[in-house]
Amino acid sequence: MDLPARLLELRTAAGLKQKAIADALGVGVSIVSSWENGKKTPSERRVTDYARFFAGEEHTEFESLRRELLQLHATATGRHPEDLDRLPDLWRFPDGGPVRIICGELPDDEKTEYADPANANFMRLSAYADLDAMVELFSHIRALNPHSDVQHKLAAEPDDLQAHLVLLGGAALNDTTRDVVRQADFPVSQVPANDQIPNGEWFQIPGGERVDAVFADEHRSEVVEDVGLFIRLPNPNNVARTLTICGGVMTRGVFGAVRCFTDAAVGDRNTDYAKSRFGSIENFGLLMRVPVIGAVPATPDLHNPDSRLYEWTAGE
Repeated sequence: MDLPARLLELRTAAGLKQKAIADALGVGVSIVSSWENGKKTPSERRVTDYARFFAGEEHTEFESLRRELLQLHATATGRHPEDLDRLPDLWRFPDGGPVRIICGELPDDEKTEYADPANANFMRLSAYADLDAMVELFSHIRALNPHSDVQHKLAAEPDDLQAHLVLLGGAALNDTTRDVVRQADFPVSQVPANDQIPNGEWFQIPGGERVDAVFADEHRSEVVEDVGLFIRLPNPNNVARTLTICGGVMTRGVFGAVRCFTDAAVGDRNTDYAKSRFGSIENFGLLMRVPVIGAVPATPDLHNPDSRLYEWTAGE
């Protein structure tokens, strides 16, 4: 049985319409139809989503179905993963260790009334900086690591520092980013806002070159193109686990850095690029263009050289 036939069998055996699968996976009905008739092949990530949907919370059943579908996927695409438990996805942590996403906190004068615990309509998330990026990343990591302890926080606690640590945003709003960056070794620095540039941080690369966002005017109020920063390193507090930093000049840069490896359309291809370019996905960094189109940040395609502003890996 090939992959399209197996996907069709799973759905019909469960008595489900294509729309139910489409809604669960967040795609259109036509996409599900194309996967079942073989006109298109779902990504490895979508195959994992199928396994999770049909296996539910039963871990053994999930792993068995996932392996079966990935074998069929390998046959369909002519690829033969050396280890199906270590597929090249930046956000899958096979050791099952805890994952902590540490976010920046908005300044008090920028918080809404709902960030006040005394407010009857208190909403804890309203204090988060880079909230769009956090929601995108948290849901993605939880989906890929359904049996891991995944949490998001505004400040790291001592035990969090030994987890797979993900830091969102720069040092200006994220104290954990500020402190951890002092331990890490990478060639890009982020220059904080000052009197001349009061809105947003910018990056400095070796040689002193400045890498900044592009704005519609000198007041830096409308972003035309942001800059995203993605860094993956061993966690200096526990080298058996990872440290990931997603930053930007403005918020759309942070979101673009996250979407670079979560986007359903180009995320897998970007991961393939990183693995091919750097030899692994465990120790590298990128500065990338994040175009802003109609206020919406577009996901960078790393196969496009114009998307890559600066890149490095250990030993370079």
